[in-house]
Amino acid sequence: MTVLLNAGPWLAVPPPTYGGIENVVAALVPELRRRGVRVVLATVGASSLPVDRKVVVFDDGQFPLLQQPYNQVAGIAAAHLHAVVAQGFQAIKIGWGPFGRVSAALDEAIVRARKIIEEKSPEMEEAQKAEVARMIGIGAVKYADLSQYRMTDYIFSWDRMLSFQGNTAPYLQNAYVRIQSIFRKGGDSKIGKAAITLAEPAEKLLAKRLCQFAEIVPTVLNDFRPNVLANYLFELANSFHAFYEACPVLKSEEPTRSSRLALCELTARVLRRGLDLLGIEVPEKM
Repeated sequence: MTVLLNAGPWLAVPPPTYGGIENVVAALVPELRRRGVRVVLATVGASSLPVDRKVVVFDDGQFPLLQQPYNQVAGIAAAHLHAVVAQGFQAIKIGWGPFGRVSAALDEAIVRARKIIEEKSPEMEEAQKAEVARMIGIGAVKYADLSQYRMTDYIFSWDRMLSFQGNTAPYLQNAYVRIQSIFRKGGDSKIGKAAITLAEPAEKLLAKRLCQFAEIVPTVLNDFRPNVLANYLFELANSFHAFYEACPVLKSEEPTRSSRLALCELTARVLRRGLDLLGIEVPEKM
């Protein structure tokens, strides 16, 4: 994942209370890199960089002040971002100075995810538990934010974002893991070019959802709305679970078995790719 940060003396209206954008970026970059994100620093005039467009994102407090100056700069778009609200309905300030709260939130998410893994899969090796907890914890925080419309505030809730039910990253990750489990149980690493036949309503609905992926991805760029992709992935996971309950896979006779395995494989590929576009990893086991 590569992030382009537009930072430097080009800031039209410096934030009056944050000590300058350079201080903000200096605090952000190490944290992003520690999380495995490749960071490219640039200025507005960095026209040689291979990017289609540059977007500067502001929260509710900054947007009214900074939107107009930024929009007057050629090639720059200003986007409005929601606020994250605590249970007491007070906005959480997680951005500034030295990004300690962001780091602490991600670390706390990993700790909480580790407890869940300990309960669900106590037999898993320690190193694998740590890796899965990292994927689930960080993925949960990312998805909780990206699944919301960017101009709608939301309440920060650990129980909700780490739940394996509902529109959450763990729910989607679990759907992917379930598909991998099907292939492990069936001894089918690859299904080849099996013909797909759609006889049952749940099969038809799942296939229809899969076909929508190519249409959904471009719409995410319209008005900068990753929540459109997140909602699609949630609907896809729901369709897969309905298919899984209604249509036996491994116990079916050929050619139905291969057809349903092909649907499973396509679903896993779309879930993995869609979550990857949101910057969320998926474990093979959970």
